[in-house]
Amino acid sequence: MRFSITYYDNLNSMQMGLESGSIKEMSTYQCVSDYLLAKSDKFSVADSSKNQMEDAFCCALRDDDKELLKAMNKAISSMKEDGTLDRLIQNYIQNAASGQEPPAVAIEKEEGRPTIKVAVTGDLPPIDLVLANGKPAGFNTAVLAEIGKRLQRNIEIVQVDSGARAAALSSKKVDAIFWAVIPEDKLGIRPADFDRPQGVATTVPYYKDKIIHITVKK
Repeated sequence: MRFSITYYDNLNSMQMGLESGSIKEMSTYQCVSDYLLAKSDKFSVADSSKNQMEDAFCCALRDDDKELLKAMNKAISSMKEDGTLDRLIQNYIQNAASGQEPPAVAIEKEEGRPTIKVAVTGDLPPIDLVLANGKPAGFNTAVLAEIGKRLQRNIEIVQVDSGARAAALSSKKVDAIFWAVIPEDKLGIRPADFDRPQGVATTVPYYKDKIIHITVKK
């Protein structure tokens, strides 16, 4: 079967395209699919989702920012070891499957600490979300807040369009961006890091999720 792909800048416009019939299926993540289906009875999971791929969520930094990369990797690894990541997944992803809006995340800030600026799109609940009142929410922000505590750094959220994240990073407008990479291909069919932009380094992944296709119920 041959597919025609249409790209959208945000989740809302993609949903509008699906509901208007401009597209037949919408590609998103399992947790986003669960969240949307819990909030609306318009959608269902398409049969094509049986051929699932999986992405790994991480942060992307400039390749020369090696000290920050090392520090963030250490923080993420310790969050895995002490159960913090499991708790955040439960609170911000699994609970959101019931259709509840992800809660705002309090990000600690202390005067005199260095700041890490992080670009987010803010429109992919329950992973990446900025609420209508401008407050950051969702799983990624909760992960960031915890990283900031462990590194003793302030976290500043910068909301940008999805397609502008890499440019914001390379131009030094921000220090890090949320990123998703396809996990290592153990069969050796895909080249290593083929989906990572040039000049970019990625942290160890902190969450993995399947890609799901959603369609409008008939």
